[in-house]
Amino acid sequence: MEICRINAQTDELVTIDEEDAQMNDLFLVAEALLAEDDLFLCRSATTLTLQGDLELDSDISEDDEADSQGFPEDEEYCIIKVGMPLMLVGKATLGGNDEQMAEFALLDDETNERVSTAIQAELDLQFDIQIEGE
Repeated sequence: MEICRINAQTDELVTIDEEDAQMNDLFLVAEALLAEDDLFLCRSATTLTLQGDLELDSDISEDDEADSQGFPEDEEYCIIKVGMPLMLVGKATLGGNDEQMAEFALLDDETNERVSTAIQAELDLQFDIQIEGE
């Protein structure tokens, strides 16, 4: 789980680093709001963990917003679940209307299996990363 700020200009999520001075305050607010839905936000050694029944009946209402907690009213925050990496393997080819632009296509099943196996072996060797579905 990650606590993120929503960039108002670009609508992009900006992850709040665990070492960020604001994290302690954000964590306390998130923890209190989630507790209202019988969800428990825990700080473990490496990540935030959410425990409880994740089937929420409704969204957090406007009354639950934390504008009185010392945060700017125009700032929006969210909690996201960071998923496992999903690997899509394709190849680039020059083509289309502009010969300088590359087009990308997924590999056929046989080639995908061969290449994905080799990529997974390299990821395991270099980073100990497991791809979803493996």
